[in-house]
Amino acid sequence: MIAGIDRNDLALLKFTRAETETLLNWHHSKEFEYLRQMYDVVETSEHGDSVYYWCWWDKDETALNRQLDQLAEEANQRNPENTQQQQRLSDFLKSLIIPNSLNTTIVVKFHNTEPTLTLLMSYSLECNPPPSPPPEIV
Repeated sequence: MIAGIDRNDLALLKFTRAETETLLNWHHSKEFEYLRQMYDVVETSEHGDSVYYWCWWDKDETALNRQLDQLAEEANQRNPENTQQQQRLSDFLKSLIIPNSLNTTIVVKFHNTEPTLTLLMSYSLECNPPPSPPPEIV
């Protein structure tokens, strides 16, 4: 069915051979994800070190994948065990990398089972006047 589509309705994506292995998430030989968008390969041609893909931009599958990701993330956040794990990980990271003088918030979120770490730091410099009278050096 896709092979009969007019080229004007297709997207032409050009990559080096190395990029096809690193930038493209292949689902099978005729379908890949690139920049969170799904593409069905209609035609492939090679020119030197470049690979040209004439693709059908599958907007419906892209939208479906986003909905599934969102549902998985919402389910993950509702799970109290995950919330406790996130808090323990946050406390542990604070103990390793954050000086006590900083007010910090570490947010750990899990997206597709991979943790994403966000570190929010703020601090205030308090200027205390020197003691009066000054301390004596003994």
